[in-house]
Amino acid sequence: MAVYDSAKVRRVAVLMTRLAGSMEADVQSVLRAAADPLDGLRGKTAQAMENRLEALVRTSGGLQEELYTFARQIRAYADALEETDEQLARKL
Repeated sequence: MAVYDSAKVRRVAVLMTRLAGSMEADVQSVLRAAADPLDGLRGKTAQAMENRLEALVRTSGGLQEELYTFARQIRAYADALEETDEQLARKL
């Protein structure tokens, strides 16, 4: 009876979760590694580079959390679709 594919919706949630995990493993680790060479630098330029790198790490972390949140919302949407389908099936 369903005109949707909750399995596809759930696969999207899995992909979003993987993407969030990939950000931690790939993006944030690279950003942290980029901080190592900055330890030896001094001056305004070095401080500006450190500040920008810190901002990028925060932004990346924020995006990662948003992806996890979005994945949870997508799973909840799939749950709601399935529940609605079950309710309609019972009424029919």
